[in-house]
Amino acid sequence: MIPPVVPNNERERLKALRKLEILDTEAEREFDQLVELASQICGTPISLISLIDDERQWFKSKIGLKDSQTPRDLSFCGHAINEPDVPFIIEDAHNDERFYDNPYVTGDPFISFYAGVPIKTSEGLALGTLCVIDSQPNHLSEEQIAALKVLSNQAMKLIELRYKNKVLHSLNNALSLKNKEIERFAHVAAHDLKSPLSSIISIIYLIKESKNLLPDEVNELIEMIEISATSLSDLIVELLSFAKLDDLAQAPKTEFSVADLKSELLQLLVDTRNLEIVFNTSIKQLTTNKTACKRILHNLITNAIKYNDKALARIEIMVKEDNACYYFSVKDNGPGISEEKQASLFMSLSVATEKDKYGNRGTGMGLANIKALLEQLGCDIDLTSHAGEGCNFAFTLPKG
Repeated sequence: MIPPVVPNNERERLKALRKLEILDTEAEREFDQLVELASQICGTPISLISLIDDERQWFKSKIGLKDSQTPRDLSFCGHAINEPDVPFIIEDAHNDERFYDNPYVTGDPFISFYAGVPIKTSEGLALGTLCVIDSQPNHLSEEQIAALKVLSNQAMKLIELRYKNKVLHSLNNALSLKNKEIERFAHVAAHDLKSPLSSIISIIYLIKESKNLLPDEVNELIEMIEISATSLSDLIVELLSFAKLDDLAQAPKTEFSVADLKSELLQLLVDTRNLEIVFNTSIKQLTTNKTACKRILHNLITNAIKYNDKALARIEIMVKEDNACYYFSVKDNGPGISEEKQASLFMSLSVATEKDKYGNRGTGMGLANIKALLEQLGCDIDLTSHAGEGCNFAFTLPKG
């Protein structure tokens, strides 16, 4: 018996093999199907995906063999990886000086025929083989050999795909943890800022009550401070809302009536003067995430009111459905938004106009938060608008 020679690139080969984190993993159906197909094509009772470690050959998938690994010094595959570009075929091991007295030839599984195609990386490093084995002498046709090459390539692709999926899963977990940290920070920071800012706004109101006693220049400065403090307060509210997006997206789906939804939305509005809200739908009951639904509609309605330039602000809310989703649209008769500004409208800190009709500047986070919330729900939001023709926001919500 002649043991296999260690390849010249052994260090790089082992590094590549271990980087892929495939050794000693559980059986997987995608790999098992390859060895099953190899046995069927070649008519052999044994087929393996064998990976060569420093002292062993380990079988990722196997058919017709009980062992999960065997010593590398006794392996046929250890010889095969020394010629990564060609199939390694032994038609009768009893007539080959390298194998005639091999324990796996003279004993179970009594190997006589072996055909292995190296499983190699794009850099040409042979990690192991996809091989077929028979206890009788055998011969493969050119078509069978070509099929084994295809299956070997597929085995390599599966190994790489498995590794990429694992890396992606790890990155997603890391990103999820980082997002949790950001949300936690936003919540704590916003909450800590909210209390002193409320005190500042209260002091401003007290000063304004006695503004007749102050010079006009001072009163103007107080007005500026009030505007800035109010804007900062609105921003803190949006930061707190951002920190709660996960909770909002995970709120349970409940059944509620459209009539109750309309009533609750009207109660949330600060200014209902010169306002007409119409629900245009034949649907009476909804079953979805009510908390998210109210949050989205409230934001869109509030924006439609704040930026409306008509004597009567009219908002039409339409709701349709199919088997899986509800389709909402919120249409207003406001000034509309130019196409240039629509592209960045759903980005954080982006605003369509400098001030609303009350003279306040928006935070630029409301629509960004809504889009982020809908994405967590697996949905999206679209805007159709032309300058001077109002806005139509359309979004979907999944049914319960």
